[in-house]
Amino acid sequence: MKTTIIAAVAANRTIGVLRNGKADVPWHLPEDLRRFKRRTLGHVMVMGRATWESIGGKPLPGRTNLVLTRNPDLMAPGARIVSTLEAAFDVGREQGDDELFVVGGAVVYAAALPVVDRLDLTLIEREYAGNAFFPEVDWSVWRRIENDRREAEGDAPAFAFTLWERRENA
Repeated sequence: MKTTIIAAVAANRTIGVLRNGKADVPWHLPEDLRRFKRRTLGHVMVMGRATWESIGGKPLPGRTNLVLTRNPDLMAPGARIVSTLEAAFDVGREQGDDELFVVGGAVVYAAALPVVDRLDLTLIEREYAGNAFFPEVDWSVWRRIENDRREAEGDAPAFAFTLWERRENA
């Protein structure tokens, strides 16, 4: 089973804004949202509590939603609670999934970055204010295998859909 981080990341590594314990993103890219749905549909996804709450505290349909939390009392109707990233990966293997997606937030991305096989990143060519950031990446560990760039249009910034694979022996 492949393990993939999927994220939209601004030029200054912003991935979102946490306000009053709720996560949000400071941009609106409908094409990125459609791509996220297309890529994750039918797969297992793991997310942290704030990400779970940012999607309305309800599962995204057509996917197995896992919420990674240290709080065993967290209620997440329609999702499964896991206490470790490895437990999430075990669920993916048990379900026979060919690709498990790590969908956020910052703490979960940081924990997953050293162990995942792929990075599926929408790289936004604009800086945004925020207080949730994608972890620093040692790009020497990764090999870009896809780069599909979009020009800025109206208020929307230029961005690129990129896919990276971990290099052998990395």
